[in-house]
Amino acid sequence: LMENKHPELMACINGAEGNQQALKWLQTNNYNTLMLIAQTGDGDLEAFKSLQKPELIEFQKIALAVKEVKQNIEDDNNDVHKISRG
Repeated sequence: LMENKHPELMACINGAEGNQQALKWLQTNNYNTLMLIAQTGDGDLEAFKSLQKPELIEFQKIALAVKEVKQNIEDDNNDVHKISRG
């Protein structure tokens, strides 16, 4: 993402992982919707509520998808039945 000049998307991913610096960067650079997506992905209910506006419905869907992917990764990492090839 950085090589393709999309630092805002990398910051969104990092923010969804709880990186506070990434969230601050998004806010400072006026990527407020991406910040809310990241926060929702990290489980922030207030951020999710902020996306519950008719004009933001598509972003709400994206935020829920980010949260679901993050949860699926977490579930896979914690599944004792899966072999780690680290």
